[in-house]
Amino acid sequence: MHYVINKQRVLTLFAIFILSLFMQAHADVAVCKTDADCKASESCTTVKTGCPGAEAYSTCASRQCVIRKTPAPVQETLKIITSPVSMGSCAPWDGLAVAVMIPITLESKDDTVAYINLWDPKTLDNLPRTFNFPDKSGHLGNTLLNPNIKNLTNPRYEKPTATVIITSYQPGKYVDGEIELVLSNGKIIKQHFHAPWSQDHPEICG
Repeated sequence: MHYVINKQRVLTLFAIFILSLFMQAHADVAVCKTDADCKASESCTTVKTGCPGAEAYSTCASRQCVIRKTPAPVQETLKIITSPVSMGSCAPWDGLAVAVMIPITLESKDDTVAYINLWDPKTLDNLPRTFNFPDKSGHLGNTLLNPNIKNLTNPRYEKPTATVIITSYQPGKYVDGEIELVLSNGKIIKQHFHAPWSQDHPEICG
């Protein structure tokens, strides 16, 4: 028995197969406007998907929920901090960033840490500067609150409303400022901090 191969039919079936793979890969992409639209482990980030090399972001990019790359190394640090500490970190798009962790005292048995992400160090060129989180632009950073740092296998990150004022920043040396948190129960916590730079977890981005 002889089979006649229809080249056009083969090409059509192949195209359908490729298209189905593409649609499956993008079926679970969550479109967002701000971090508030994403899960606690994700951030709302501008993603340039399927764009020609020279095409502008505005013509083909979209805002999508992307899993953060910073929590894993941070969890190791949270086990040991008893005073504010700052360090190098990575933005969701793998750019260099600054992270500050501040122990917070609550009326609770759990140890609590406020984690400030500043995704663009250039925003620290002219100080003092005030940051309001959640950040509607999705480019400046965010603030996370972990009310149980001892539970490293399943940390419970919250995204409180926060105002952060950075008053002084020396790269590789320290970050000074003030943070005001509004907790889910309405309680307001205000705390000044001096966060020396930690060299224990050098961050390599890109």
